[in-house]
Amino acid sequence: MKRIGIVGGGISGLHLGLWLREYGLDATIYSEKTSSQLLDAPLRNIVIRNACTRQRERDLRVNHWDGSAPDLGGLSVTVAGTPIAFVGTLAPPSNVVDMRIYCARLLDDFSSRGGRVVIGTLAAGDLDELSTRHDLLVMACGRGSLSNVFERVPEHSPNSEPQRLVIAGFYRGIRPLDPLGFEVVVSRGHGEILVFPLFSFEPGLTGLGIEAIRGGAFSGLSEVKYATDPRRFEQSVLDILRDHAPTVYQRVNVDEFAVARPQDVGYIAITPTVRRGYGRPGNGRHV
Repeated sequence: MKRIGIVGGGISGLHLGLWLREYGLDATIYSEKTSSQLLDAPLRNIVIRNACTRQRERDLRVNHWDGSAPDLGGLSVTVAGTPIAFVGTLAPPSNVVDMRIYCARLLDDFSSRGGRVVIGTLAAGDLDELSTRHDLLVMACGRGSLSNVFERVPEHSPNSEPQRLVIAGFYRGIRPLDPLGFEVVVSRGHGEILVFPLFSFEPGLTGLGIEAIRGGAFSGLSEVKYATDPRRFEQSVLDILRDHAPTVYQRVNVDEFAVARPQDVGYIAITPTVRRGYGRPGNGRHV
């Protein structure tokens, strides 16, 4: 029997592991966190379940949120300060699930179906031994030192620093669009604001992602840490909505507006990078 090792317990690693178990193959997922630790972790990302993802989940029997996450049937895009605005339809609809909940549940599904889960933080030097333990070692993680195993392709990676600073959070006190849908507001020279209802640890929350261009009006928010000064952080978000996304701000109940939980704020920096699809650890084997 082929032995497959998967480094990374995110969406791609979990879906791959579950598919392998469907075919009865020996699969091991190396995850930094247990399912309980994932649930307690700070916000890092969300899962947008578009039609192809939802169908794959049905095929894998892990479509746990089809009846509970709010379905979003449209996409509204506005360019602030201009007459440019349009609405599109998502058919079939999409929805959004807190990635911590999503990955924790699928990690338990994988384990319950005979998959092996190994918990711990890996470094690039660990890949030598792991690559000899498995017939195929798949890297399903895209951050940290492990990504450096894969050679950067300079002709397709012109950026050496983040092009967006993303400040994401889950909030109370924002009335969703009617009918339910995604909302994107583009503020030229400053960045983008993404708004969407989602399934998380409590009902009725709204996800708000502020993508800041360096030097623009949004970029200062990355220096305002919620953990240090929650009131200032929330007021800064309100100020951005008022000045750059009035269509969103008019749906805010200022008296109720607040971050849902301290863990529900995340800061992310994104540097677009293209890497080779394979790498070689020190022992010359491929991953």
